[in-house]
Amino acid sequence: SRSALQTPVPSGSSLVDSAKVAAVLLGVVSEKTGYPTEMLNLEMSLDADLGIDSIKRVEILSALQEKLPGAPVIKPDQLGALQTLRQVVEFLTVAPASVALVTAPARSQQPAAKPVTAPQQHLQRLVATPVALAARASAPVLALAKGAVIFVTDDGSSLAAAVAANFTRRGLTARVVAATDVAARVGSEGDALAGLIVLAPAKNCDAAFLKSAFLVVQACAAPLRRAGRAQAALLVTVSRLDGRFGFTGNFDGALSGGLAGLAKTAGREWAEVTAKAIDLAGDVEVAAAAEAIVDEALRGGPGEVGVTREARFGLELSDAPAPAVAADAAVLQAGDVVVVTGGSRGVTAEVAVGLARAFQPTLVLLGRSPAPEAEPEWLVALQDEAEIKQAIHARVSGPATPKTVEAQFRRATANREILRNLERMKAAGATVVYRSLDVRDAREIAALLNELRHEFGPIRGLIHGAGVLADKRIEDKTAEQFEQVWSTKVSGAEVLLAALTNDELRCLVMFSSSTARFGRVGQVDYAMANEVLNKLAQAEARRRPECRVLAMNWGPWNGGMVTPALRRVFAQEGVGVIETAAGADLLVRELSAPFTSLSPVEIVVLAPLDGREATIPAAVSAANPTTANVPAESAVAAATAAMTVAFERELSVAQVPCLKSHVLDGRGVFPVALIIEWLAHGALHCHPGLAFCGFDDLRVFKGVRLDPRQAATIRVLAQAPQRDGANTVVVMELVGGEREKPVLHARARIILGERAAAPKAQSGAARIIGETWAQGGWYGAQALFHGPDFQGIEAVEACGPAGIAARVKTSPAPKAWVANPLRGSWIADPLALDVSFQLMILWTLAEQHAASLPCAAARYRQFVARFPREGVRVVARVTQATAQRATADLEFLDAAGGVVARMEGYECVIDPALAEAFRRNGLAESA
Repeated sequence: SRSALQTPVPSGSSLVDSAKVAAVLLGVVSEKTGYPTEMLNLEMSLDADLGIDSIKRVEILSALQEKLPGAPVIKPDQLGALQTLRQVVEFLTVAPASVALVTAPARSQQPAAKPVTAPQQHLQRLVATPVALAARASAPVLALAKGAVIFVTDDGSSLAAAVAANFTRRGLTARVVAATDVAARVGSEGDALAGLIVLAPAKNCDAAFLKSAFLVVQACAAPLRRAGRAQAALLVTVSRLDGRFGFTGNFDGALSGGLAGLAKTAGREWAEVTAKAIDLAGDVEVAAAAEAIVDEALRGGPGEVGVTREARFGLELSDAPAPAVAADAAVLQAGDVVVVTGGSRGVTAEVAVGLARAFQPTLVLLGRSPAPEAEPEWLVALQDEAEIKQAIHARVSGPATPKTVEAQFRRATANREILRNLERMKAAGATVVYRSLDVRDAREIAALLNELRHEFGPIRGLIHGAGVLADKRIEDKTAEQFEQVWSTKVSGAEVLLAALTNDELRCLVMFSSSTARFGRVGQVDYAMANEVLNKLAQAEARRRPECRVLAMNWGPWNGGMVTPALRRVFAQEGVGVIETAAGADLLVRELSAPFTSLSPVEIVVLAPLDGREATIPAAVSAANPTTANVPAESAVAAATAAMTVAFERELSVAQVPCLKSHVLDGRGVFPVALIIEWLAHGALHCHPGLAFCGFDDLRVFKGVRLDPRQAATIRVLAQAPQRDGANTVVVMELVGGEREKPVLHARARIILGERAAAPKAQSGAARIIGETWAQGGWYGAQALFHGPDFQGIEAVEACGPAGIAARVKTSPAPKAWVANPLRGSWIADPLALDVSFQLMILWTLAEQHAASLPCAAARYRQFVARFPREGVRVVARVTQATAQRATADLEFLDAAGGVVARMEGYECVIDPALAEAFRRNGLAESA
């Protein structure tokens, strides 16, 4: 049940080409070392250039094996011969093997899914996250011309007047104008207009407002651009979601989110105008909101800024590897009814074929094309366009004009495409129903869904893929074109969601676009509509916690609405096109992976161009200096130079004697539990008076390993703090090496503030059955490598497929482990934490027959100042496991069953090669 379906590809196919393997390898190295892929090249040495030690190599090669499960296995005794990344690629591509890509698994109770042809393309998966922005420093005010006028649209509340008054106090002229009056006011005051603030209505933002907002911006285009060319001009849209662009899902109405697409597109088309999208939380007082809006309008900074009562927020885009599928995590089962709009032709049809292969559902395809008919005999054998048109010409009744022949040709080819796609879906194991209707027609949709429920059972999924394009710049786009693009996306989604309100969906997927995230010249309507889909998805994800909700912000696809001319445009911008098999495979993975309330909803998917990662538009990446062609160590040096040194220590076995009890492969290894302690101390040292609450996103990039007489200088660095509600968040790094050539060992976001009340325990021994390890034998040649200081297991209560539970000791005073401790007492409890990791080693030995080491943790929260002296009970609940890695949630409980601390998303790498390193757990003497 743990094995994923695999599709073998014969050796010599394009999948084992060096470019493919190199792309996968560079992605894995980037993820595990912290170096962005653009800093890496195949000539780099694993040791000299990247500082990858043998333990980290095991982690990297295990991850590589997971992504290319059929590739040749690099054994430990072969590892030393591979000195560069290129040599790794050559080994994997020259050695005879059958390479496989993991595809969606079937549920254990349904027939095995039919294999999907392995995609030949690695896609870049990006996730946007709200991050608190530092308090605004004094920045130059936008130098608007003397006498410049700023229009503020009337939002139906006191906010518009407050914004205008705030501009006035700063010596500027602002007018509150009704949206319907803007065009007339432009005629009378257009010469002076240099600014426009578009405020979403305080209540009941609807489609009519979004369309009027577009028309308002269109009416102001000429004077704003003229003012920008002469001196300066501004355009600001203000949505009213949650102050974080809807990423919390706590807001009423998603439509105002479309304003961000309007601002981003204007920013693309009007280089001379400063454009910005602001999202305002509903509880911000009017005066504070007006102050924030005017401040953001008149000063630089990110193009998207959220405003809450506590802080300003930006959106940070980061690479996120495709999720690992799990055999029992697929949200769809055989026969489940899935409604797919736009699914009979083009891109969505290819995705529907992928779903059919993976899940064998009942697919209900909704489209505008007429229901397909069997082809007439005279057409069946014809393939060439000229032949088909000649045959049509011979059979036309009446005048055979080029226009009538072309129309019939298009109908015939569309009918053929639909027939072919329906047959492909049926051949893949799906039951297929096609209906030709308008998804915007609420009555038609309601009647159809009732019919489907009666005939096939409950509806379990919705894939909303319908969409059209009508590209024109803002000034040139007609209201009819805007309506056509907007209504197909948004009106259709609203009708479908309303009709499915009471259905217990298992998946809900909106086909959004990267245009929504970045903006695109000519696509203001498309950007606005897809931003609304993003926010509808955010709201639905909170309303339907048991449903996997996704807004897939796809980049351009190879097919569908992307013409050859558009492909050339994308190529000039550094963006490739998504191959249909690869896109379909990624969506199947998303629907076949475990998810929680923290799983991303909005996902951006881009394709590489000529083997290189897609170029992210400058407006998004402008905050990060370019690092192309910069050696990895130089880029780390540049990043660390911008951080503050919290403290610096000499690390050696003499200074930290407990390292004698934490030896791998003959060398002392600084434990992850003590790394956590040092990062937490560094954050508290910079912010005295606050309490340690936990951390997020801990990653270990390179272990700190020492010989007995070796010493290393370790620096703990801190970024500028950010506010997250009542908490203070500090990104901390553990860095070694020389200042000119630093080595990043670990990074985490430390959470400081007031500790939350302890929640109820989630894990219990009742769920973990089994007696493996119950008789002891934990520390020895066949199990754990830990010496006396770290031997903290008192009793293993249970160990089985679901996890492991044990009673463990807590730490002695710091002076028992460290010669000159940082503090008189521990911030967390390094022994309890380390032992929890030891328990996961026991679990992987019992269940996966190989040892493991920690490499990351998503979230840790501590609810007490000190762990209890008498020890704690640790319950590790395994959430996912493959042959290469496992993830788990760990709870630390006191004697009464109260939660002391909780760690979520603990991740360890599993590899049989660790056994030899575990056995060499005595310090090797060095000269």
